[in-house]
Formats: sequence, C-alpha cells, structure tokens
Amino acid sequence: MEFIDNHTGVFMGLLLFLAAILMGCFPKSTTIYHFMSPEKQKNVDLKGLRRHLFFGFTFLGLLVIGSDFLPLTEDITATIRMIILFSGTLFLVGTTQRYDHNRN
Repeated sequence: MEFIDNHTGVFMGLLLFLAAILMGCFPKSTTIYHFMSPEKQKNVDLKGLRRHLFFGFTFLGLLVIGSDFLPLTEDITATIRMIILFSGTLFLVGTTQRYDHNRN
C-alpha cells in the first residue's frame, strides 16, 4: 500500500484520463443532455463539447500527475491537487455552456 500512498496523484490522473476517453467516445453521456427535449438536443454542439471535455479532462489529468512529482511535503501537494481539481472542474462546468445554443 505504500506505493499507492506515494503516487495518489498518478492514480487520480489516470482516472481523469479514463474520464477523458469516456467523454471522447460517449459525448451524449453528459447528464444534462438526457434531460433536454429532442428539439433542444439538436441545438447542442456535440462535436465541440466532446473535444472540449476530452482536452479539459486530459489537461487536468496531466496537472494532477505533475503535482505528484513536486518536491514538496505531502500536505502541500495534496492541497495543490485539490486546488487543481476544484478550479479545473469550475472552469469546465463554466465553459461547457457555450456549446448549448438553446435560448433559455
């Protein structure tokens, strides 16, 4: 278990890469897409959304893996990792709205 404890960022990054691959393969799996009517689903740019989420999750995964190799204490590294994940998630949620071309 010591290996897992020492490389938590690598495993978290690999999970983000897996999420990137799944979003790349199945862009319709986003939750909000299923709650839209078929008329509104036609106005969603799925190709752009897929590309945006794929690169967003990939970039977050790279940042999290990179944070694992910083020469800092474990507490500071964990704090940096949480800041990366929180701010990256807010950025992805905020910027995915531009692929929904429906008028509210």
